[in-house]
Amino acid sequence: MKGYVISVSLCTGCYRHIQIAASATLYRLHKAILDAFEFEDDHMHAFFMDNHLWSPECMYSSDASEPGERLTRSYKLSQFHLQKGDKFRYVFDFGDSWEFQCKLLRETEEATKTPIVLRSVGESPEQYPDWDEEIPEAEAEDEAPWITEEEANELYRLIPLKKTVILTLKDYFRASARLYGIISLDKLREIYNSQNSPIDEMLFFCVAKVFSMQEDIFCIIQPEGQGAADPEQPEVVHVALLYDDAGKDLQKMQQLQKGKEFYIPPKAEFLRYADEEYFPLTPANTKLKQYLLKHLPPDEAEMSWHAIQGMISMDCELSDMLESLEAYTSFFQKPFDFMELSALYQEVNNTTRMMANRGYTPHEMAAKLPKAKRQQQAIPLGGQLSLTPEAEAPIKVLSFPPPASRNAPCPCGSGLKYKQCCGKKK
Repeated sequence: MKGYVISVSLCTGCYRHIQIAASATLYRLHKAILDAFEFEDDHMHAFFMDNHLWSPECMYSSDASEPGERLTRSYKLSQFHLQKGDKFRYVFDFGDSWEFQCKLLRETEEATKTPIVLRSVGESPEQYPDWDEEIPEAEAEDEAPWITEEEANELYRLIPLKKTVILTLKDYFRASARLYGIISLDKLREIYNSQNSPIDEMLFFCVAKVFSMQEDIFCIIQPEGQGAADPEQPEVVHVALLYDDAGKDLQKMQQLQKGKEFYIPPKAEFLRYADEEYFPLTPANTKLKQYLLKHLPPDEAEMSWHAIQGMISMDCELSDMLESLEAYTSFFQKPFDFMELSALYQEVNNTTRMMANRGYTPHEMAAKLPKAKRQQQAIPLGGQLSLTPEAEAPIKVLSFPPPASRNAPCPCGSGLKYKQCCGKKK
């Protein structure tokens, strides 16, 4: 009987590749996932085989609370006729809501009696962190959560909204965190109301309180300091901006966003960003993917492609991308053309929607400058256009040494020979 290799990711940079028999049940996959992430099996779980969280049509759970519900012990992986690239969701512990993204990487002809972890990247988060030890006693009161779990559960029961509406709202919170990095509740409510039946401020605030107690790619904070747009208004923030102990990434992002407009795509496109792995296909990132496939196994190339775009969206440097490739892939085991990779990186950078630009790409931000200012701050072709709000601030540009031959392709990515492009200017 054939088997599957399934990628299971808990968050960016933390995933496991699990090989399991196609004859294994969903319950067996559930046990394998928990073992791979070193979690205790002490709560309920569910799989959503259509990749949509809480969709009743394709939900398979550990317990049947209602007649007709499908049990994970009763269904084998082979029954779903999975194809390479198919995705589905796994949720463990409905209270803390640990959400895992699963994706079929490939089929195998090997018989796998016991699931095997083929690849493990990133440390697993603590299932039950001891918050009392991490927070000094004197500061514990100041760091108390915005709302207790009991209050959140009570609020959830009282909110007069359909479950489908609440799930759509959560997708808006997730999508806005990925597109903007930081956004006030008021602005997010304005965007939601412009694309859906309006929700009043108090009700929206209550939904946000419930979401604040759930593990996700976003969290809700009460901003402080001069960098905040409105110190009194809670903000939705991407969790990656809070990894720094002093919140330096958050402060830097606030300064970069200052004075910029929000890019607001139509509803269907907006909600696609709720999926952590979604990035719109462009000629630039398609070329990057093809390049990575030449140097890496398919699963590593796919993972690197998403990771690089995620780093670029947060305005990371080329050096950060290279460090990531070196740490988590076999990329550097083969010879590669640094100039070609750099040019591809610049192209993707300039066409990626960035948090620092509130969802606009660097090229779109450059086009928004007045004509006179564009001429004054001429942007080199292929340069990294991470624009800051101050007109006097210099534009950050990636510069590279000239190629060995003047007839070689110009490293700026223009497609011309070096002597006909940047070499001609020199």
